[in-house]
Amino acid sequence: ILSSLSHPNITRYYDSFMKAGQFYIQMEYCEGGDLNKYIKEREGAHLSEEWILDSFTQLCSATEYIHGKHIFHRDIKSKNIFLSKNQKKNIIRGFWHLQSI
Repeated sequence: ILSSLSHPNITRYYDSFMKAGQFYIQMEYCEGGDLNKYIKEREGAHLSEEWILDSFTQLCSATEYIHGKHIFHRDIKSKNIFLSKNQKKNIIRGFWHLQSI
């Protein structure tokens, strides 16, 4: 399913393969880590309204895109939202959260 998706806020899928009985997935690297870690590292500090609105807008855009393809993400949460270096939010961590409807 991931190979069919192309959206700025969905982690890019590159390849998958089996090696020594293990299944591997090659995906875009999000050097900013996950949103849960980002928030915990700033405990006590407030995130700006602008940052929150921008994040929410990006997540809604990605969700609308996958819903338009009759796919839904069954586990949207801060641990499954990844940040790129430029603070772009990516909602897809792994294909196991996607299901075609």
